Amino acid sequence: YVPIATQQVFDKYWKPISNNLKLHWVPSFQSGTSFTQERIPGILEELQLMKDYLSDNPHHNIEIDMVQFILSRIEGAISALRAVQDDPSAECFMG
Repeated sequence: YVPIATQQVFDKYWKPISNNLKLHWVPSFQSGTSFTQERIPGILEELQLMKDYLSDNPHHNIEIDMVQFILSRIEGAISALRAVQDDPSAECFMG
């Protein structure tokens, strides 16, 4: 299990960013989603896109403390996914 955000934080920040970037997997984290190892590369790619967006886009109008918090959650998710990426028996849940 990898914690991502409260419902309020997800609705206010994660959802608009993922919609703006036209992401497939990240929106499913809102209600929580389980997935197997073969989905990890696509999820890592989307998390990296969000990370790049928050790091490189000064016009997103998100407070710096919240940006840092979201980036820390993204980093935690990336680390957790990389830890099980090569384990075919891995079952993951993010939400």
